[in-house]
Amino acid sequence: MNTRRLMVIFLTLFFTILTIAQSEISNDWHHVSTDNNNFKGISTNEALALLEGENSETVIVAVIDSGIDHDHEDLKEVIWVNEDEIPNNGIDDDLNGYIDDIHGWSFLGNPNGDTITGETLEETRIFAAGEAFKGDRQTFVKAVKAYVSSRENYLKYQGSTQENIENITLLEKLYPNEVSENNFDAIASKDPDIEVMANTLSKYIKDGGSFENYKQQLQSAKAFYDDAINFYYNTSFDGRSIIKDNYDNQNEQYYGCNDSKGPDSAHGTHVAGIIGANTKNTIGMKGIANNVKIMSIRTVPNGDERDKDVANAIYYAVDNGAKIINMSFGKAFSWNKKVVDDAVRYAQRKDVLLIHAAGNSASELDGTNNFPHKEFEKKRFLEKKTPNNWIEVGATTYNFNENFVASFSNFDNYFVDIFAPGYQIYSTTPNNTYSKFNGTSMASPMVAGVAALLRSYFPKLSAKDVRQIILKSATPIDIRVKRPDNKQIVPFKSLSVTGSVLNAEAAVKMALKK
Repeated sequence: MNTRRLMVIFLTLFFTILTIAQSEISNDWHHVSTDNNNFKGISTNEALALLEGENSETVIVAVIDSGIDHDHEDLKEVIWVNEDEIPNNGIDDDLNGYIDDIHGWSFLGNPNGDTITGETLEETRIFAAGEAFKGDRQTFVKAVKAYVSSRENYLKYQGSTQENIENITLLEKLYPNEVSENNFDAIASKDPDIEVMANTLSKYIKDGGSFENYKQQLQSAKAFYDDAINFYYNTSFDGRSIIKDNYDNQNEQYYGCNDSKGPDSAHGTHVAGIIGANTKNTIGMKGIANNVKIMSIRTVPNGDERDKDVANAIYYAVDNGAKIINMSFGKAFSWNKKVVDDAVRYAQRKDVLLIHAAGNSASELDGTNNFPHKEFEKKRFLEKKTPNNWIEVGATTYNFNENFVASFSNFDNYFVDIFAPGYQIYSTTPNNTYSKFNGTSMASPMVAGVAALLRSYFPKLSAKDVRQIILKSATPIDIRVKRPDNKQIVPFKSLSVTGSVLNAEAAVKMALKK
């Protein structure tokens, strides 16, 4: 998934990234006014002020993700509860096909408690399938090339990172005083590897980093590259075997388990907090929507999600009352786009809005390099090319200058609709903790939160209406910015359909006039 690809960008380039003093940036910067000249938030407080005293209806927002910590202090009051299901009785009380689905569902586990953690990437699955892959030849060739080159690169990254860890260990042993005093300029070694490491650390410390942070990032990088070799690019790995579904039957629905939290719910918990963390308490942080219930559908493992699971997650969300679905995931290849397209069509018929993160590969989207996306693979008779219930979201930073667009964000003036804050976003993480994450994964729930606000206070608005309001009310940005892929300076408006950033206040004002 593209959140993992963001880690690739970060972990391979962190030596060159300047450490930012976190104290300089407010934890709630993304809520500030869009009119702020220093940085552009989404005007959350202004929007809520306009709605003060107005009646609202509870809106269910489904989060298709890695799982959510539904016991979190800032989320437990806003987590969806299936009131038609009796907890832990082993019976499908509401006859929806899913047993004991109290807070949602997981398509990544089985009733025995086994669950998928690591997974392969889609290019690995396509490579392993060979001629049995049912997609087009062009996709197959492209996937094979991606698999071969990427696996080779990650083997190199894994080896070089291990060498750096060994050099750090040796440096600490040989020069304990210099290390304890952060005096890396005083280290003069005849070993060229130690000399390079000392110089790198010297620069890193001068840029505001710390020795311990550097070591921690090296260990994180090593863990990531180990996962890449053991899971992502391992054709022998079969994480799917525990599910016990018939994977060849892409239309099969009723499999999985009720563990909607899962073993690694950091990403999904963070997304959930952005949308609707409790606005009525005085702890942690505040979400955008103030009358929301969040449904957790665990579909995204450490690796690429499966199209079959994504489709079923959409069906589950729609059939169980969600009016908005946030999808902060994506991948470079698709096994079966049709099965996802059919689920999107179903959501469109049922008046459910889909919000999707554009991805973190610093790439221009073209319909072949990031899935799912908003264009149907094959149109049906009289069907429009794109659904009217889909919003694709890129990420901005707090820097209202040429660095306004996040360096990792995907972009395109057709496939990306709008931008929203997605850099250093403070939100909920498991076990009553809070963290700052980067990614279009954080920008997407900004839009989902505003959509929930609109559907809560203006329940007569359709998904199509809400989409139009969000896009039409967004704030046009007339500055030139660095294009993420090649760093050329271009007009911001050239990077998305609207050329604008999310504005909650303007969206509410427009809805009030409907």
